[in-house]
Amino acid sequence: MGDVTVAAFGVLASLGLVLVGIGAVRRARLPLVAGGGLLLALAGAWVIGLPGVALGLVALAFWRRRRSGA
Repeated sequence: MGDVTVAAFGVLASLGLVLVGIGAVRRARLPLVAGGGLLLALAGAWVIGLPGVALGLVALAFWRRRRSGA
């Protein structure tokens, strides 16, 4: 792969790790799921290619907003 592609993967993987870290520290669900979905999509893209991105983004389909209130 080219240097630009590897650098882009590195930057996006770092962003995913930062989101997961922020979600874990603040106990916030949105950054945790977004970071996990990004990391899964990147791993799928690296190993399988374009179909791997779709498989990695399946995690975002399971994210639902919780309604506040009793």
